[in-house]
Amino acid sequence: MDVKVLIQSIVGNFNQYQSILQKIAPFSNQPQAADTEIFAEINTIFLTLTEIQDEVIEFRLKKILSEQHPYLPVINPQKLNKNKSFSPAEIQSLFVKQRSALQQIVESLPRENWERKGLHENEGHITFRELVRRLIEKDQVFIERLLTLLKTLESRSSYGKIGAV
Repeated sequence: MDVKVLIQSIVGNFNQYQSILQKIAPFSNQPQAADTEIFAEINTIFLTLTEIQDEVIEFRLKKILSEQHPYLPVINPQKLNKNKSFSPAEIQSLFVKQRSALQQIVESLPRENWERKGLHENEGHITFRELVRRLIEKDQVFIERLLTLLKTLESRSSYGKIGAV
């Protein structure tokens, strides 16, 4: 995938996430008891995203840019969940901050740096470009799930009044 397309995809995904967060906000301000599971899943998704981004951005992308052929260990699931004690608002705020930082990195990165490589524990040499492509691909799964949850919230009759205000 071309670097320009990757950058546009990072920006587009970030815009989609922000749009989803804005649309979810009115529902979370007036939650219904029946929606507890939906909000729990939304919070779990954003918690997962912040944890993955910590690993991918800090310990993979930045490492590839700062070192020559750095070793990239597999993400250890036991190391995740360090943000678990954060409130949903704190998790969402952290997510937006992380994504904004990622967008700044990719938009300012010289083209030649997109081909820098790290040595992945299981996959061998992998480029910065490929790690970003995979992040974008995984974003689509999360975005689709969030959109499904949002549609469920919007379809509830008690929320029809919020949209009409």
